[in-house]
Amino acid sequence: MKPGRHILKRLMALFYKPLQMHGHFFVWMYLLGVACIMLINAFGKHRAVFELFLDLYILTALLTMLPKKVSKGLEVLLTVVFYLLAIIDVFCNWRFGSPMGPAFVFNCLQTDGREAFEAFSTFLTWHLLLSPVMVILLLATIQVMTFHRRFSIKTLHITKTWLITKTWFGSIIGLILILCLGMSTTNKQFLFHNYFVANDALEMEYAHQLPYTTGFYLPIYRFMEGLKAWSIHQNQVKKLVQRVEQTNVDSCSFRSPCIVLIIGESYNRHHAQLYGYPLPTTPWQSKAAKDSSLTYFTDVVAPFHQTSEVFKTLFSLYAYGEQRPWDDYSLFPALFRKAGYNVCLMTNQFVKHPQQDIWDFSGGSILNDERLSAAQFSHRNTMMHEFDEGLLEDYDSLKQYRTGKDLIIFHLLGQHFDYSLRFPKEKAVFSPHDYHRPELSQEELEKLVAYDNATYYNDQLLKKIVHRFSQEEAIIIYVPDHGELMFDGSKTFGRSFEVTTPNEVYQQFEIPFWIWMSNSYREKHPEIVREVKDARKKPFMTDNLDQMLLYLGGIYCQDYRQADNPLSPNYNCSRPRLLMGKMDYDRVMGRSKK
Repeated sequence: MKPGRHILKRLMALFYKPLQMHGHFFVWMYLLGVACIMLINAFGKHRAVFELFLDLYILTALLTMLPKKVSKGLEVLLTVVFYLLAIIDVFCNWRFGSPMGPAFVFNCLQTDGREAFEAFSTFLTWHLLLSPVMVILLLATIQVMTFHRRFSIKTLHITKTWLITKTWFGSIIGLILILCLGMSTTNKQFLFHNYFVANDALEMEYAHQLPYTTGFYLPIYRFMEGLKAWSIHQNQVKKLVQRVEQTNVDSCSFRSPCIVLIIGESYNRHHAQLYGYPLPTTPWQSKAAKDSSLTYFTDVVAPFHQTSEVFKTLFSLYAYGEQRPWDDYSLFPALFRKAGYNVCLMTNQFVKHPQQDIWDFSGGSILNDERLSAAQFSHRNTMMHEFDEGLLEDYDSLKQYRTGKDLIIFHLLGQHFDYSLRFPKEKAVFSPHDYHRPELSQEELEKLVAYDNATYYNDQLLKKIVHRFSQEEAIIIYVPDHGELMFDGSKTFGRSFEVTTPNEVYQQFEIPFWIWMSNSYREKHPEIVREVKDARKKPFMTDNLDQMLLYLGGIYCQDYRQADNPLSPNYNCSRPRLLMGKMDYDRVMGRSKK
């Protein structure tokens, strides 16, 4: 045999060695992984099964490099860990509608053994026998039963034949690995690297936004994702708690005795009648604008198109362009509490629940961490509702705690996808017959109709919220977190993480923003009425909304910046409005500063 061919055969035989030594482990873990991929309904299933083969092969190759006793011990340990995580992952997906993620790890690390056992025992019913979890348990049972009949390929004792057999199997494995490399993607390795070297949640979310095919497609990867998110969360919350404790209020005049902040969700401004949309989606807001009780702003954008990032800048006194990181600033509700305001929160999204994903986790941590929640809110609701109207009942139950110096925050689900779930079916006012959009499919048209119905329902809810404060000296600010793609100039809905065109900016970042003042408030604060009217056309980005709120409360502290308050005569209209921290909105839209 020629030396070159002999070396090649030896090399091919090496491809076979990991499966020769750990074939039983490889086969059963591959079956377990495929079961998880199918049961969880993971994105990119067809690619995930190839990535799974590649990942498991690399793992077995690493085990082959270890002493035999050590590698066999690790086999058993990894098998137990993989099965446990698979059971938890499939159970979470079945019971809560979402696989294991950062919020799950977060809750586990904050729960003691007794609480965990009591919580788990409540789900140990006969229904569990009919759940997908049984697939994992059945697989584990079969593997245990076949443990002493380990997978192996019997080869002849003749050295030449043995070498040829190993060469053929090694060649086949080598070809499969090449196919796996082609069907999977090296982007996954970049995802893992970018995610696990991230220093904050923003960097983690940027990693998720890139077009990876399958990402964290296995329970072990989702568990590692959760641990990383937990680590970053702990660091950021620790900094925020320290900052909140250290920041002092210099003075407070209680300029506005009742301030109401309403935070919407996924609101495309160009689907509001108030801003010129042809259908009557906002009849109450349009009427209030005509009688001058409501002043709507015409040039307001969101800094981001994800709730978590918007919330960080909305609640933190940080603004894009500042030198210090966002978690090195205090949170405006905490300053209101320190100043003597009673602060109430009614949220229909960030009440703690197991279905929170990475986006909710990183944004909701500002509201849901026990220390930060206690520092910011005097009272808050404890339940989510099918529709936002349920928050009215929450407010009515908390109204007894009003002190006469109140900051009240409503956080709505608004027009968050799935749009058809955001309003009661009997309250729909629009139908496909109201549209002439022949370029849209029936499914796309139904999404558009649902979105506009959700916008109408939102308008009627805002009317009811405002009515509750109409007899008080109250000022109400409405702002959604971001916009939403909704078939305007394209056949696209939802959000696009890779924002590349002015049309995507137009739909996702331009948002409605208005201020309503009661008759009593207008009579007692004519200077604010004038300031609001003068500010309605100023360029503004909502990362500085906290500066306006501090001014309305008469609160002054170290981080109050007059140049960032649009109601101030010293407001800086030329400040770059950086979308996602990097894209100048006015440059993208071809607009010059006034």
